[in-house]
Amino acid sequence: MISRHQFGYLFEEKIHNLISKTKYNVLTNKDITKKYNNILCSGIDYLINTTDYIICIQDKWRDTKSQLIGINHFLKSIEYIVEVEKKRCIGIYLTKTPITKSVADVFNNSNTKHSITCFPIYDENQELLINKFSELLYSNQIYFYDSDDSLVMLS
Repeated sequence: MISRHQFGYLFEEKIHNLISKTKYNVLTNKDITKKYNNILCSGIDYLINTTDYIICIQDKWRDTKSQLIGINHFLKSIEYIVEVEKKRCIGIYLTKTPITKSVADVFNNSNTKHSITCFPIYDENQELLINKFSELLYSNQIYFYDSDDSLVMLS
């Protein structure tokens, strides 16, 4: 039987495999910290840098609610990258459990400053969560391609 910890790693791997199917360079947590030469950026799991904007992604597959300290670290990491890149940013926070009202307030507050728009996406079903995530990316013109460069259509 697979442990919850292993299930979390499998979730991260699914997210990485999905966003690697875009035409953009995807940076992982280690790549982000190295590129921006700042440990503060460790609050972001993945970064997609498009011509017009940046997408920062954090994924948490846990049975517990997201903690404000982790959310604040994610947002501070995004703010730093926005400052460096001088682009607007879409922050996507993927989680198994619904966010609390206080976390929603923090996200809403961040949406009003720093050229950041944050979307918390949650679902207890990984496949449904990944579908919601995919739809959000597609709505922001981030598309997925097969190995033969064919566009993958969402159903």
